[in-house]
Amino acid sequence: MKRTVLIVAHQYWPEPGPASQRLGALAKALMDAGWGVDVVTSSPAQTPGLAASTGPHGERIRHSPKSDAKGASPRRAFELLRFALAVVRLSKGRTYSAVVTDPPPTAAWAASRVARNTSADFVYFLCDTWSGATKDSSSMLSKLAHGPVKWLEDRLLANSRLTVAVTEGLREIAADAGADNILLAPNGADLSIYTREGEQWSSAAVPRPYFLYAGNAGVLQGAEVFVDAAELLWSEGRDFGLVFMGSGADMAHIRERVAPHKGRLVVLEPQPVAVVAAALRGAAASLVSLRPYPSSVHARPTKAMVALSAGCPIVYAGEGSFAAELAAADVGFVSDWSTDGVRKSMAAALELDEGPGDQRDRHREAAAMYARATFDQMAQARNIATAIVQLR
Repeated sequence: MKRTVLIVAHQYWPEPGPASQRLGALAKALMDAGWGVDVVTSSPAQTPGLAASTGPHGERIRHSPKSDAKGASPRRAFELLRFALAVVRLSKGRTYSAVVTDPPPTAAWAASRVARNTSADFVYFLCDTWSGATKDSSSMLSKLAHGPVKWLEDRLLANSRLTVAVTEGLREIAADAGADNILLAPNGADLSIYTREGEQWSSAAVPRPYFLYAGNAGVLQGAEVFVDAAELLWSEGRDFGLVFMGSGADMAHIRERVAPHKGRLVVLEPQPVAVVAAALRGAAASLVSLRPYPSSVHARPTKAMVALSAGCPIVYAGEGSFAAELAAADVGFVSDWSTDGVRKSMAAALELDEGPGDQRDRHREAAAMYARATFDQMAQARNIATAIVQLR
């Protein structure tokens, strides 16, 4: 009988983002291995009333109501619980060999219950730690939730048949929680659309050159540091655009700063991946940041990987292993998460963009080659699929 896996994810195709790429690649790898794939996810923003659909690889997708609350709030907690209950409800009557989930722990709890009810292997795809995020947050509600969240996260990790950790730090967290079968699988990305060759973004509303921030701009990222640095450069007489395409807790604050810089600071809603790829090809640099929190020291932001694959240099503000990796590869401009550090990196990126064309082209070609050799998501997905198949 054909084996089937259930993938539980708040974010999945056609919504853009790292979870969609990560789990979509795993779905393809498992289907290539002969397994059937079911997915339970939130309804995409484009079609919020969608009940069921077929994914790009032939996977069967079932949808719960769209969750659009952000940050730490009672409404967000309610929607997390509603999604967890929908996972259990939508999985009734189905038989699975494995159930794979990513955070938050509420979704993972629902996935573990489905796995228990169907005698399936429970696989926790640990791409971030909610216990770490609640501990680091300045929100009082998050701090109050830290104890229960850590207890639940630790229990789920200890009960998993397989934990996939995307960083060494998360591997250590899983081991400390009691997980005994851990696969280290660093984040990659689907690079198929993010090529150096292709159309470049054209917008009369954005001056050239421009910097691009594309993706989540939450508390962990601290993306406002780029607006702070840009203001210093603008005050020095530098002329360039600053474009944000994304969502997250910081976006409201960034929008509030548009008025004094109209025509230079542009804030857009999340864009389709083809638009993001075109915008990256024409940008002076892609902007990526992580605040210096303990929970982010081993993070590998997807936005950096896809930007490099498109041949776009990186202005990276943050510390940790990924920052050191980028600096060693010489594919961008790395600094600590500070206004002055970012200002210097953005100035250096402008000098490269405005300098000799052959030098700029060599840098972009090296960035694209490095990304393709280092960040191919499908290679990791095949390794994870093999580990899941071998559980049986």
